[in-house]
Amino acid sequence: MPPTGPRRPRSSSNPPAGGSSSLSPARLLAVSSAQTAGVNRRQRGQARPGRHHQPGRPPNQCHLRTPTAAEDATPRPRVLPRREERWDRWYELLGKVRVIIGEQPESWTDFALQFLLAHPAVTTVVIGMNTLEQMERPLAAVDAGHPDADLVDEVDRVSERCGRLPKETLFG
Repeated sequence: MPPTGPRRPRSSSNPPAGGSSSLSPARLLAVSSAQTAGVNRRQRGQARPGRHHQPGRPPNQCHLRTPTAAEDATPRPRVLPRREERWDRWYELLGKVRVIIGEQPESWTDFALQFLLAHPAVTTVVIGMNTLEQMERPLAAVDAGHPDADLVDEVDRVSERCGRLPKETLFG
């Protein structure tokens, strides 16, 4: 027996069960983007933050479905080097600095702090510390003295040949 009562028209955001849609690709993308962003037409324009997938419903009803999307994907060249590769030249620079200073410093952090305080272009060094114990070591490094001006100039020349740190190395 056929169902009784008024038939609800199928909305454009709910494609037929077979998976095909009569919408144009541009319209399908717009509907999919709106659904992914949390907009649901049944809620009369009200946003549903964080609701991209409802349990019990197939996840593909919330996203654009193109069967060939994965097939057409071509690998892109890496824009940024892998994290490990980014640090290679800086470890190489540390090796050169180690040769210049002659011996391994007790702490590279202490050496960096002493180098910064001795550098003529540096007027202020701000160090982030959380506890009094964390503050004692840098203060001891400052009290230990600074490298002489010739050493600072030589390390500066070597580091200029290596280049500046790129932003992606500093921030991510």
